[in-house]
Amino acid sequence: MLKDNENKGIETKESYDPYDGLFSKLNQLTPEEKVLRATILKDKMSCFQVQNNRTHAKFLNYSNSSTLRYQFWNWIIHAYYTDRNITASIITIEMGCSRKAVDEMVNDCVA
Repeated sequence: MLKDNENKGIETKESYDPYDGLFSKLNQLTPEEKVLRATILKDKMSCFQVQNNRTHAKFLNYSNSSTLRYQFWNWIIHAYYTDRNITASIITIEMGCSRKAVDEMVNDCVA
């Protein structure tokens, strides 16, 4: 936060700690909230390990070569598990990527 220094006519910056209050808020979480957050983080950590450690097959090299391709396969597998019909348009909208990128990934899958 900036405030005027009346004596010198210049602005000075007050000491500001962005982490002030963060840990006190984390300490206020219920045990259930802590377990939920830890579970979500563990899942993200596991995904990171899988993405970086599985490179021994051509398909895995392809799907792990970029974050977009990795997430594209997550969408495809999720649709399979939930019996959801998806199209390139739906993936484009939900992933927030270009239609050209989705079409390219679909063509790579079919090839």
